[in-house]
Order: sequence, then structure tokens, then C-alpha cells
Amino acid sequence: MAKLDDRVRMMLEKNIDTVIDNPEGTELSYRSMLTFQGIEPNLETVLSYLVGMLIGAADGSYVAYHQRLMSSDERMKVLELLKRRAFELRQAFLRTRIEE
Repeated sequence: MAKLDDRVRMMLEKNIDTVIDNPEGTELSYRSMLTFQGIEPNLETVLSYLVGMLIGAADGSYVAYHQRLMSSDERMKVLELLKRRAFELRQAFLRTRIEE
């Protein structure tokens, strides 16, 4: 099984830590972007948007570092990392709950 590129893993971990350090600011920003796109945001849509952004950042990093997209095994490693950190992200957002 393929190993996730350490630079990509560190970038994802750093971005997740940044969100956990400022969940209210992140949520306000993402809610604003989603609302602008005509999507009524709630916690699940904000988390889904965040996960999509992180996967996109991982994809972009693989293209930049390796001139290719991630393999299915590498993508699974990204998804495993996100799943491992999902509870922390959810708890951070719940601590600073913005009224829906």
C-alpha cells in the first residue's frame, strides 16, 4: 500500500490544526462562501465543504510535487487522516456553535 507523502500529510495536519485553533472564524468564512453560492449552510455542510477543500489541497500538492494525481491508495490515506481528525474538527465547531 502506498504511503502518503510526508509534505502532504504535514500540510493537511497544519491546516486542520489552524481550523481547530480558530473554528469560529473558519465557520463564518465557509458559511459566507456557501451562502453566496445559494447553499443554506449548517454544520454538516460546513464540515463537508472543509473536507472537500482539504482533499483538493492534497490533490494540488500531489500535482505540484509529483506531477500526477494521487493514486487510489494515497487518496485512501488522505481519507483515513481526515477520518482520524474528524472528531476533533466537529468538537471544535461545536464549542463555538454559531446559531443556525
